[in-house]
Amino acid sequence: MVGAWYDLSVPVVVAVNGVAAGAGMSLAWSATSCSRALGGIHAAVRPKLGLMPDLGSTFYLPRLIGTARAKGLTLLGDTLSAADAARWGLIWACVDDATLMDEAEAIARRFATGPTQAFQRIKTVFNRQPAQTLSEQLALEVIAQSELGDTRDFAEGVQAFRAKRVPKFIGS
Repeated sequence: MVGAWYDLSVPVVVAVNGVAAGAGMSLAWSATSCSRALGGIHAAVRPKLGLMPDLGSTFYLPRLIGTARAKGLTLLGDTLSAADAARWGLIWACVDDATLMDEAEAIARRFATGPTQAFQRIKTVFNRQPAQTLSEQLALEVIAQSELGDTRDFAEGVQAFRAKRVPKFIGS
């Protein structure tokens, strides 16, 4: 499932309200690497159970927050508030519990009406991170950008921008 979320060509929106621990925490973080995670979360890794992070956490955490924080969080098993998770870059935003689902649905609606091919290329290029060199990353961007420049969605985006209206993307 983690690999499938990572490879999806569409954005993933995850709204976590409450405690995310162990595998649930790993899934929330893998979604952050894919697209958008919102919380209301308190995350905890519990090394006192005799286990280690799984479901991709050892891949995502160092890339999202750095090795020192990843090791400290997972070795000590301290609870991480949603506010700290947002500050550290683990989730997109910390939102009020009462508005969490409304905000998640609003983001999902934006994705649903957005330029799907651009979203796919954005995810593909970011998933190639970290690039070996700046030149390699620039080459990936050039390929993706030139492909997107030939789409109807790009033409619609330009027309909508010029007309000062909301674009109507069709995914081609």
